[in-house]
Amino acid sequence: MATLVRVHGQGIDQLQLDEVELRELASNEVRMTVKASCDQLNYIKGLRLPGEAIHEISSPGYEAAGIVTAIGKAVDEKWLGKRVTPVGAYDFERYPSLGDDIIVPASRLVEIPDNADFTAAASTWVPYLTAYPVYSQSNLKSGDYVLIIAGTSAVGQAAIDLACELGAIPIVTIRSRRKAAQLRHLKQVEHIVISSEEDLKVAVGTITGGKGVQFIFDPIGGNTLPDLLQVASVGAKIYEYGILGGSECQFSAGTFAW
Repeated sequence: MATLVRVHGQGIDQLQLDEVELRELASNEVRMTVKASCDQLNYIKGLRLPGEAIHEISSPGYEAAGIVTAIGKAVDEKWLGKRVTPVGAYDFERYPSLGDDIIVPASRLVEIPDNADFTAAASTWVPYLTAYPVYSQSNLKSGDYVLIIAGTSAVGQAAIDLACELGAIPIVTIRSRRKAAQLRHLKQVEHIVISSEEDLKVAVGTITGGKGVQFIFDPIGGNTLPDLLQVASVGAKIYEYGILGGSECQFSAGTFAW
């Protein structure tokens, strides 16, 4: 038997610890004892992407780290006893991770380095994989400016690291002075815009000498998009990786007239 955290319906108050019988391993799967796992608050609250199903009983969890205790017939024996984290993408409905013992696809296993603990291993790969377009799709060059919205989030901080790796200059938005102080403590960021106190267009214009930014990395979407268009340089890319502000927005066609 294994203990899994499951949602019976929607909402935090519907979380339950359920005793379940783990099925037999398929040939390409492993069982692992979980030492650390991250939750998915939006999923638990019932917030879904367009087309994503809501089930009567859902098993959340997508980021886990632990020790392999059993392997399927086709899995290399080297994985037995290894400290691992499964790195997606894979079907987290089929492979939930909020539990003490779980089943995961062997093809997704990555061994945890000796200098990383289980908590760090479980919480690292999703933010950096989500932010990877800053590195792989931005065409940023050394000295280019990149605007990172919500910079104190885990994904925002990963985006800062990846931008700096390219030699780009991050401009980061946050909502309060407290968060600004937190970010300066965590990262060496020179340009921070406090969105509750500063006009984004004015701030970015001052920082970039009126040229605007070459890449924008945004989790908000919705009606904040017109403001982002105002600070983008000619040929800039805007990458929307979330729709916290909604999936629709309105803006004037004149925004695109140069």
